[in-house]
Amino acid sequence: MIRLDSIPFDSETLEIILRISESKTFDKGQMILNEGQVCRHLFLVEEGLLRLFFYDKHGNDITHWFAAEEMLLTDPASYFNQTPSFFSIQAIETTTVKAIYFETLEKAFEQSQKLERLGRMYAMNTLVMMEHRIIDWQVKSAEERYVELIENYPNLFKRTKLGHIASYLGITQQSLSRIRANL
Repeated sequence: MIRLDSIPFDSETLEIILRISESKTFDKGQMILNEGQVCRHLFLVEEGLLRLFFYDKHGNDITHWFAAEEMLLTDPASYFNQTPSFFSIQAIETTTVKAIYFETLEKAFEQSQKLERLGRMYAMNTLVMMEHRIIDWQVKSAEERYVELIENYPNLFKRTKLGHIASYLGITQQSLSRIRANL
C-alpha cells in the first residue's frame, strides 16, 4: 500500500500527473484487471478502495495489496514490463481513480525530470514495502501483523471483507476471528 504522501513531489509534478491522467470510476465488485491481461494503468485512488489479488493453486483468492484514498496501485511487473499479469485488480467499493496509461507516463518521464524522479521513488517505495512484507511474514506472528495492519489502516476493517484481510495476513478467517477475539 503505497501512500502518495510517502513520495516527495511538488505542485508542478502533481499538475503533470493530473494532466496526463484520466478520471475513471469503477463499481463495487468490478474487475479492473484480470489475471493474464496486461496492466495498462497506474491508479491513483481518489475515493474508494481497490485490491490486488491472485489465485493460489487451490483456486483460493489471496489479497496481495490494498489501495485506498491517496494511494497508488498497479501490478508493477505487468505495468512496467507490459507483460501479462499474474494478479487481478478489483474495486472493493465504488472507486474513483486517476488512471495513467503506461505509454503516456513513459512520454511524460522523458519530458519531466521531476516526474521521472517520482516514478523512481514509487518503484523504490514499492520495493521497500515488499521487503518489509516478506520480513514481517518471516519474523512476526499473525497477531503482530494484524495489530500493525489495524494501526496503519484502521478503516480497512470497515471497508472490506474479513476474508480479504485474512488472506492478506496469510491466515484463515477462523484464525483472524480468534485473534480478534483475543484482543
